Amino acid sequence: DGELSEKAEGFAEHIGIDLTDPEDFKHAWIAQEAVTENLPDGWSQHEDEEGFLYFYDAVLDRSTWEHPREGHWRRVLDDERRRVQRDQEIHEVEEHVADLFSGANGERAAAELRAKFLKVDIAELEAEMEVLRSQIEDVLIAIQGERGGGDEDEARRRVFMLQRQ
Repeated sequence: DGELSEKAEGFAEHIGIDLTDPEDFKHAWIAQEAVTENLPDGWSQHEDEEGFLYFYDAVLDRSTWEHPREGHWRRVLDDERRRVQRDQEIHEVEEHVADLFSGANGERAAAELRAKFLKVDIAELEAEMEVLRSQIEDVLIAIQGERGGGDEDEARRRVFMLQRQ
């Protein structure tokens, strides 16, 4: 519907969405989703004496000004911007190829280019999945360290560092 809450407007500006730019405003849904989602387990939101919001992580017993999922929403915004840019580039290439070749030859060339872009997308996704797998392994190691009576401070530090990535 195009209407954003005041919190969503603030978060949109905070993560770099230009609400005055019609093209960038298309990404405002990300900010709206971010401010309406529940905080992760163990996190709570508070307000300081001056009215500024901060977040408390009961697991690590720490406070931060940054929303615990801010990094996630910034990545969603970056991914969405890349997707839109890629879609525009694909469309321009398809039009150019169609102009160069008329009929079936142009359509076939456009389909081949589309397939090449998809292969690049798949390669990017596989690389991102490998990073996530590595992070999950680190979390499991940290959890095992806590359960196994290992160095609890080291295990907490690992989990904390993973949350910052």
